[in-house]
Amino acid sequence: MNYEKEREFEEKYPNLYSLLLEISYFVEDGKSEWDAVRENVKTCENARNLVDEIQDFLKNNPTEFEHVVEDVSNCYFNDTNEFLRWMEQIKTYVASAMRKLCGQ
Repeated sequence: MNYEKEREFEEKYPNLYSLLLEISYFVEDGKSEWDAVRENVKTCENARNLVDEIQDFLKNNPTEFEHVVEDVSNCYFNDTNEFLRWMEQIKTYVASAMRKLCGQ
Protein backbone atom coordinates (compact mmCIF):
# COMPACT_ATOMS: atom_id res chain seq x y z
CA MET A 1 0.00 0.00 0.00
CA ASN A 2 1.15 3.53 -0.74
CA TYR A 3 1.16 5.14 2.69
CA GLU A 4 1.74 8.61 1.27
CA LYS A 5 -1.49 8.33 -0.73
CA GLU A 6 -3.29 6.94 2.30
CA ARG A 7 -2.16 9.90 4.39
CA GLU A 8 -3.25 12.27 1.62
CA PHE A 9 -6.68 10.57 1.50
CA GLU A 10 -7.03 10.77 5.28
CA GLU A 11 -6.16 14.48 5.25
CA LYS A 12 -8.48 15.29 2.35
CA TYR A 13 -11.42 13.12 3.53
CA PRO A 14 -11.05 12.58 7.30
CA ASN A 15 -14.69 11.67 7.94
CA LEU A 16 -14.90 9.33 4.96
CA TYR A 17 -11.60 7.71 5.90
CA SER A 18 -12.85 7.15 9.43
CA LEU A 19 -16.10 5.68 8.11
CA LEU A 20 -14.31 3.25 5.80
CA LEU A 21 -12.06 2.08 8.64
CA GLU A 22 -15.02 1.63 10.91
CA ILE A 23 -16.89 -0.34 8.25
CA SER A 24 -13.98 -2.76 8.09
CA TYR A 25 -14.05 -3.20 11.86
CA PHE A 26 -17.83 -3.56 12.02
CA VAL A 27 -17.93 -6.19 9.29
CA GLU A 28 -15.13 -8.14 11.00
CA ASP A 29 -17.29 -8.12 14.15
CA GLY A 30 -20.28 -9.49 12.23
CA LYS A 31 -22.16 -6.21 11.97
CA SER A 32 -23.31 -4.58 8.76
CA GLU A 33 -21.73 -1.64 6.99
CA TRP A 34 -24.98 0.23 7.61
CA ASP A 35 -24.43 -0.17 11.36
CA ALA A 36 -21.12 1.65 10.90
CA VAL A 37 -22.78 4.40 8.86
CA ARG A 38 -25.47 4.91 11.51
CA GLU A 39 -22.81 4.97 14.22
CA ASN A 40 -20.88 7.68 12.34
CA VAL A 41 -23.83 9.96 11.63
CA LYS A 42 -24.78 11.38 15.02
CA THR A 43 -24.66 15.15 14.55
CA CYS A 44 -25.73 17.65 11.92
CA GLU A 45 -22.17 18.86 11.43
CA ASN A 46 -20.76 15.35 11.08
CA ALA A 47 -23.44 14.38 8.55
CA ARG A 48 -22.86 17.56 6.54
CA ASN A 49 -19.08 17.02 6.49
CA LEU A 50 -19.48 13.39 5.45
CA VAL A 51 -21.89 14.26 2.60
CA ASP A 52 -19.50 16.96 1.39
CA GLU A 53 -16.53 14.58 1.48
CA ILE A 54 -18.38 11.78 -0.31
CA GLN A 55 -19.56 14.18 -3.01
CA ASP A 56 -16.05 15.53 -3.45
CA PHE A 57 -14.57 12.02 -3.53
CA LEU A 58 -17.04 10.79 -6.15
CA LYS A 59 -16.72 13.92 -8.27
CA ASN A 60 -12.92 14.22 -8.23
CA ASN A 61 -11.49 11.07 -9.77
CA PRO A 62 -12.04 8.42 -7.08
CA THR A 63 -9.67 6.09 -8.93
CA GLU A 64 -6.82 8.29 -7.71
CA PHE A 65 -7.41 6.79 -4.26
CA GLU A 66 -8.53 3.33 -5.35
CA HIS A 67 -5.59 1.68 -3.60
CA VAL A 68 -6.57 3.41 -0.33
CA VAL A 69 -10.17 2.18 -0.38
CA GLU A 70 -9.34 -1.19 -1.92
CA ASP A 71 -9.48 -3.03 1.42
CA VAL A 72 -13.15 -2.12 1.66
CA SER A 73 -13.96 -2.23 -2.04
CA ASN A 74 -12.19 -5.53 -2.77
CA CYS A 75 -13.34 -7.36 0.33
CA TYR A 76 -17.00 -6.41 0.17
CA PHE A 77 -17.71 -5.65 -3.50
CA ASN A 78 -17.25 -7.45 -6.81
CA ASP A 79 -15.71 -4.47 -8.55
CA THR A 80 -14.95 -0.77 -8.21
CA ASN A 81 -18.17 0.28 -9.95
CA GLU A 82 -20.22 -1.62 -7.38
CA PHE A 83 -18.25 0.13 -4.64
CA LEU A 84 -18.92 3.54 -6.21
CA ARG A 85 -22.66 2.77 -6.48
CA TRP A 86 -22.60 1.81 -2.81
CA MET A 87 -20.90 5.12 -1.98
CA GLU A 88 -23.78 6.89 -3.76
CA GLN A 89 -26.23 4.95 -1.56
CA ILE A 90 -24.31 5.97 1.54
CA LYS A 91 -24.34 9.60 0.40
CA THR A 92 -28.13 9.42 -0.07
CA TYR A 93 -28.61 7.85 3.37
CA VAL A 94 -26.33 10.38 5.09
CA ALA A 95 -28.02 13.29 3.26
CA SER A 96 -31.38 12.05 4.54
CA ALA A 97 -30.03 11.75 8.08
CA MET A 98 -28.46 15.21 7.75
CA ARG A 99 -31.83 16.75 6.90
CA LYS A 100 -33.33 15.20 10.04
CA LEU A 101 -30.39 16.11 12.27
CA CYS A 102 -30.17 19.65 10.94
CA GLY A 103 -33.93 20.22 11.12
CA GLN A 104 -34.39 20.73 7.39
